[in-house]
Parts: sequence; structure tokens; C-alpha cells
Amino acid sequence: MANGVQETARQSIVVMKNEIRKFFSGKRMMVFLLLMGAILFILTFAPYIVGSGLSKDVGQLTSNYLMMSSFIVLMGATLFASISIVSEYEERTALIIFTRPIRKISIFVGKMLASLAVTIGFVALYYIFTAVVSLIAAGGIDPDLWVSMGMAFMYAFATTGIAVLISTILKKASTATIITFVVLLAVLPALSLVLNMSMDASWMIDQAGGTITSCSEMYRDVTNASIQSIAMALQDPSQFFDMQQLMALLSQNGFTGTFEQLVGIATQCLNTTQIGQYIESMTLDAPDLAYNIAVLAVWGLVSMAAAFVMFLRREF
Repeated sequence: MANGVQETARQSIVVMKNEIRKFFSGKRMMVFLLLMGAILFILTFAPYIVGSGLSKDVGQLTSNYLMMSSFIVLMGATLFASISIVSEYEERTALIIFTRPIRKISIFVGKMLASLAVTIGFVALYYIFTAVVSLIAAGGIDPDLWVSMGMAFMYAFATTGIAVLISTILKKASTATIITFVVLLAVLPALSLVLNMSMDASWMIDQAGGTITSCSEMYRDVTNASIQSIAMALQDPSQFFDMQQLMALLSQNGFTGTFEQLVGIATQCLNTTQIGQYIESMTLDAPDLAYNIAVLAVWGLVSMAAAFVMFLRREF
């Protein structure tokens, strides 16, 4: 029994290493690196091109990078995990692999671990880059940055499971890539939005994945400050107008009332006060990390278990 487990682990590691080599020699790795490089370039250097440079506020600066971290995870699942199984059937290499003395579970585990390892590795590099930029430009690092990185790892685990499941069902790598991207970026969030209207949908993967950003207290402070400013502006419509210029234009068209009367009419018609109060209620609270970790773990484990069953039943 112990020898069987050891042999399975050894074969899985061999498969994982070969799969990682295949990733680094393929075009998808180049696409991933170009996309990630473009994101980092825009976040880091675009502020100097269009403005005065990076924010000196640690929270504001870090928030900009955290907002893109979940997309880095999604790219990893889309470009790597989504083809991990289906590529063997499409390229007909499964004929060679399955005739060798290697267990199917070793093939599955090795490929899944390779996809997860590559995604987590680049996510870690993204966060290290963020920390270095924050230290240089703002003189400090968000203390919750590493908590966010841990949540990003868990999100990678969950999305990899879904991507591998899709990979075991479909017959073409390109189709699996597109469907994985659409499911993770649009379908599941849309389902979450619909469910949230009538029930607690905090168990959905997109909501649990949102803790990548909301786990940072600095991110919550920056976001909540923006929400509050928008809410206050909506509750006082006069902030949107240049009173003298507006009244001059209206008087030319026969309006004889006062600016206060105009604001009262606009407030009644648009109900800006209620809109402002609604937006004000959207402030972020500290998430339950243990609960969200459990949610992401379940999504990953259930998806991988289902993918393994499909893989065992799949014929060439």
C-alpha cells in the first residue's frame, strides 16, 4: 500500500515536471507573460506618462494592483489548466501516455499540480513586484498584502479545479480555453448576481474570490472613502453644477425660479438622495477569511473530484 502511494507520487512529480517544461516552451506562456507584463507596465508606468506618477499613499497604490490580481489568477487557469487534459486527446499524445506503465491518477494529479504551480508561481511574482513598487514609491507595504496573496492562491486552487473539469469534458483545447474564460469571468458572476437577489450567495466562487481585495484594510478604506464621496455628492446635487452659469443659461430660456427651487425639482425627479443612500450602503466590511477559504477549498476539491471521475471514464 505504502509502495503504491509512493510510486503514484513519484509518477505524479515526473508528469508535473514534464508538463511545466511543456508550458514554458509553448506559446501560451508567451501570451501569459505578455499580458502580465502589459498589466504591470500600465499600473506602474502609465501614471508617470499621464500624470504626476504613482501615489505616495500605500493604500491607494496597493489597491490599484490588488484590483488586477484576480485577473492574473483567471489568466493562469484559462491558459494552462484549461488545456491540461484535453490537449492530450486533441494532439493524440494520449495514445502514447496511456500505453506506458503509468497510472491515470498520476497523470491527472501531475497535470493538475503543474497548472496550479505555474499559476501560483506567477501570482507570487506579481505580489512581490507589488511589494517592491510600494516600498520604493510609497515607502511602505500594506500589512495585509500577504493575506491577499494567500487568498489569491486559494482562488487559483478553485479556478484550476473548474478549468481542469472543463478540460476533461471538451475535445478541443481552444474551445476549452474560451469556455473556461467565459465561465469564470461572466457565467458564474452572472449566476451569483441572480442568486444574490433572493438568497445568500456568499458561497459562490466569485464572491469568495472577492476577498482577494477586500481582505486588505487599506483597500477597504480607499474604496469606502470613494463610495462615501459619491454618495455625498448625489445627496447634494448642487455640487454637480456651476450655479451662476446654469442659472444664466436657464434664464435665457425663460426659467424664472431660483437655483434652490431647481435643485428641489431635480432631487424629486431623480431621487438622488435615495440613490446616494443606496450607494452609501455598499461600503465594504472586513470579510470572514476562514469561511471564504473554506468556500474556495470546496469549489476546488469538488471540481477536481468531478474532473478525475470524468477523466477515468473518458476514452480516447
